[in-house]
Amino acid sequence: MAFFDRPHQLQRLHQILCANRNNVPSMVTASLVGPAGHGKTQIALQYIYMHINEYDLILWCNAESRLKLAESISAHAQALQLISVAPNLPDDHKFATVARWLVASSSTVKWLLLFDNVEDFEVVRPLWPIAKSGSILITTRNSMLARLYTSQQVEIPLLTGAEGVSFLESFTSPSVLPHVSEEERAIYEIVKRSGHLPLVLDLVRHHALGTGYSFAQFLRAHEQFEELLMNEDYSSYLRTEFYPVPLAATLTIGLEKTSPEARNIMSIIAFLDPDEIPVELFEITATEMVDFGPFEPDLLPELSQWAENQLNDLNTRERALGEVKNRSLVTTLQAKRALRVHRMTQSAIAHVMKPSETVKWFNNAVLRLNVVFPWQEKSWSLYESWADCETYAPHVAALIKAYAKLRSDVGYPITLCETIRRCSWYLFEKSEYEEASAMIDPAIRICEEAMSRGIETGYPNDWYIPRLVADLYSQKGVIAFAADHRGHGLEWHQKGREIRQQVLDNFDDEGDPDAMQIRRYDNNIANSLLAENMPHEALDLLQRVYTESKNSGFSSSEPSLLPLNLSLCYQELGRFDEAAQMLDEAYAIIEPAFGSEGQQMSSVHSYRGRLMLKAGNLLLSFESYSACFRILHLIMPNHPEMGYTCHQLGLIMRMQGQYEAAR
Repeated sequence: MAFFDRPHQLQRLHQILCANRNNVPSMVTASLVGPAGHGKTQIALQYIYMHINEYDLILWCNAESRLKLAESISAHAQALQLISVAPNLPDDHKFATVARWLVASSSTVKWLLLFDNVEDFEVVRPLWPIAKSGSILITTRNSMLARLYTSQQVEIPLLTGAEGVSFLESFTSPSVLPHVSEEERAIYEIVKRSGHLPLVLDLVRHHALGTGYSFAQFLRAHEQFEELLMNEDYSSYLRTEFYPVPLAATLTIGLEKTSPEARNIMSIIAFLDPDEIPVELFEITATEMVDFGPFEPDLLPELSQWAENQLNDLNTRERALGEVKNRSLVTTLQAKRALRVHRMTQSAIAHVMKPSETVKWFNNAVLRLNVVFPWQEKSWSLYESWADCETYAPHVAALIKAYAKLRSDVGYPITLCETIRRCSWYLFEKSEYEEASAMIDPAIRICEEAMSRGIETGYPNDWYIPRLVADLYSQKGVIAFAADHRGHGLEWHQKGREIRQQVLDNFDDEGDPDAMQIRRYDNNIANSLLAENMPHEALDLLQRVYTESKNSGFSSSEPSLLPLNLSLCYQELGRFDEAAQMLDEAYAIIEPAFGSEGQQMSSVHSYRGRLMLKAGNLLLSFESYSACFRILHLIMPNHPEMGYTCHQLGLIMRMQGQYEAAR
């Protein structure tokens, strides 16, 4: 085992344990506290090596369990000649004998009693001497235990990135000097992916030195080294006297001693993003998970098990959250009412789950996230919910990543696909086009495979899932259009329309929503045609759709799209009067339905500004863009549309010679 340089923690510990050296005898108790793998035992050992000459006697005891503690105490009692080697005495007798000796000798012997890995104080209580002087040091994951039974606590944090790099660099072989830059990059990558966890870095060091690898060679040979270290067979190869159990078991020690509710929380966390997990997720009820989940829950018998929730009661939930915090399984982000878990602890929890538990808790996390992720109102913007979207988007990405590993076990989570659709739209609104499009692809695959195999998912294969797939393809087209990709999303819009048309053809009674959505797809197809410099084809399509929509009556969720896009098409064809007429019609539809200060009205002003600019009327164009700016500044100042509007205003100012103002 190698020591990490932790000077601040060692100095603090020395200050505490030296507190009784001012000629006033006193009993000193201290604890090293932190999650598994943070190096508590290493720091205790290093402290002893540094200060061994300052004590007459040091008793190191393994306090992980009563059995292991008894083994330690037997060895110490025999070494102190308090008991003979032969007699098979009860453990309580040995404990009492050693405790009495510590109390009796406290005035003449400077001793340090160290209990390593204390998880239950009752294990060490019989040996907790009430002496006039002496020092007791414990290492523990349990912060509550440390506060209750030791006078001073030293928190053991993760290594900093620089500390982790320095540790591995100290073992770099001179033979890698010709390849220093490659070795440095490998070390930085290992430290980053280990999450700065000392235990993992030491295991990597142990393996690299044992096999003669440089760290760059280790990384090339084991690209997914985190998963490799979790493997029990591989972990056994790395076991030493300091790491006697597999990594996954080490990181989850103590979890089995928590309540079922606390284990539920950690099981859900196993599939989420580790950095900021909102407590709100654990407040979702089973009823909400079912109501927001599969469309036909009765067809999915497993749903009741997936939606199991033992956290409905506030007191139960708070107690369970307290358990996982006190055992250092998570840390709290107080300002955000959220939790953080180390990614290696998270991986370990997922690793030790049984297959049936994996399926259950993955789907439970999916159902919870589906409830809390914002929904679009009237198919318009998610902007007002961007803060919530930002909070939950990393967890959607984490579930997608987990699904890629677990797909053969968890099947076809259509609920996740529905959440992906909303999350992708949020990313699209933020102009994160690449991420938004990439997120859609696994959702499409899940849905299409479920349909082709006729799998029962709780969502009808003959209409619900096809509709979702059509929407996903169309959304992919919208993203491609905005990102100015080749084809401007035309093929995706056409594919979505084709799928939705099949649903319409098969279900006449479902015709109205499908017909309305097909008009939307046609509207998007026309936009792509326009972007592909085919304005006449776009106009023919838009006019047909516009007539159909007027005849059937505009739905509440499509009032302005067609007039606005017709206006744009007329602009491209130089038919400015007709373009203005369409904008007037859009205004007349939007004003009574959404008011004059919403995002919909800002679009009317923006389109009018574009028209006036194209027609050469800079004054009216500036007025229209200014009206758009005023609305966006009030309701969505950070939206990309605001940036575009400012750009257009600056452009007009420059055209008018107002260069200083344009800046």
